[in-house]
Amino acid sequence: MYDYTSPADLCRWAEQQLNRQTFYQLGGIGRYDTAGRRVFDCIGLIKCFLWHDYGPGNTSYYGKTVPDINADQMYTRAIDKGPISTIPEIPGLLVWQQGPIGIYIGGGQVIESTAKRWGSVGGCVVKSQFRDKSAAIYRGTWTHWLMCPFLIYEEGSKMYLKPGYQSIAWQGQTIHVYKRKADQDIGLLQLPGQVTKTIDKIDDDHIHYCKVNWPFFNNHPGTKEYGITYGRNQGFTRDDRPAQKEYHSLIITKDGRWIKGDFESWEYPKDEIKLGTMYAVCLLHNGEDETDISSACGNVKYTAANTQTILMGNKDEVVFAVVSGKLNGSACRQFAKAYGMTECYLGDSGGSSQMIVDGVKKVYTGRPLTAALTFYKIEEQPEPTPEPDPDVPVIPAGQTMVFKCIKASTSKGYPLRSSAPSGAVAGYLQPGEKVKVVDIQNKGKNQYTSAAEPWCLTDGGLWFSFDKDYFE
Repeated sequence: MYDYTSPADLCRWAEQQLNRQTFYQLGGIGRYDTAGRRVFDCIGLIKCFLWHDYGPGNTSYYGKTVPDINADQMYTRAIDKGPISTIPEIPGLLVWQQGPIGIYIGGGQVIESTAKRWGSVGGCVVKSQFRDKSAAIYRGTWTHWLMCPFLIYEEGSKMYLKPGYQSIAWQGQTIHVYKRKADQDIGLLQLPGQVTKTIDKIDDDHIHYCKVNWPFFNNHPGTKEYGITYGRNQGFTRDDRPAQKEYHSLIITKDGRWIKGDFESWEYPKDEIKLGTMYAVCLLHNGEDETDISSACGNVKYTAANTQTILMGNKDEVVFAVVSGKLNGSACRQFAKAYGMTECYLGDSGGSSQMIVDGVKKVYTGRPLTAALTFYKIEEQPEPTPEPDPDVPVIPAGQTMVFKCIKASTSKGYPLRSSAPSGAVAGYLQPGEKVKVVDIQNKGKNQYTSAAEPWCLTDGGLWFSFDKDYFE
């Protein structure tokens, strides 16, 4: 269920403890008390995870996977650490002050087991905030951050997304993520006319690995406009480029470039690009923060916390993400930047936000849609048969050809070599002399001649460079 070396899984596991009855007690490492509560102290919450969710039915890992150390010793052992003011936006870091320690989940939020109380809240596992002083549970006493020495933080200062599907905890919410694999490409599945179907029924002859909802459409059954897809809609089958300035366009070119803006209807026809669609909000473009909102979608698409469908990427990666909880645009941008993305866009959200992976409904509402973004299998194209060089003779398999030398290239004749292209001269052909050739290969030029690249192997095991002006 968990990778116990993963910072993301530490966050996900800690989030789950918030939903259980817990109690703070010095020395607590996750055992249950007589009241059925899991008992933790601050470092015990972290060690319980590192010890593979140590509990009454799991004692074999106690003190064996990582040492039994306290919070201050954890900070001392850490190699990567610094003042809290310099904390990178990496969920799964730890925050520390002398004595207490907690788990950073992003956005200034920390999950900790603490004796500290905020009115009626505390004495258990809580989610606190150290940036927003107006938060109901605010702790501004953390002095340092650290990378837990027993977790694997990949790709240097950025969290790393594995190809394929993964579930990630972020600011108290769950984000379902699918990173495109090497044998996959991005496309836009479209239904004809004003047809709508549930996302599991939107299909074609491609092999699809992950599908998410994306474009805005009229979702008012019974109206004349129901099922109309808004904005640019260029995918496998359709090439809709309406003049709708209120919906900004995103283009992904065949060479993987991301182009956004307010384009004319005649710009970027379907056969020139990979896909074209609309977006509600652009959060990142070319690595720069943006808040570019399609006017038809309204500022609320950025400011309000909601379920979200996110398309993001960089020069090497393309990623789908669906938030099953609620995040606003700023939190989505932080997530994209934490994972090294340079492009980030929001599509349709709310009840439309859905994801299917290998036929499994990871996020599903049953709302019919008009189109879906997809990662699909790249069809392998057969290697084209190279056209023969008209100046180079072709020997049918299992046969020989007879060449006649018509003139010498040196005073001694036309050289035969022990190997191609730079073997020692082993003899000479004379004008009028014939020789059987059993193979022709491109071996390159030697240091003595500017003759053509093809080399001919004689039935006597010697080679000569073929020049059409010297042979028949």
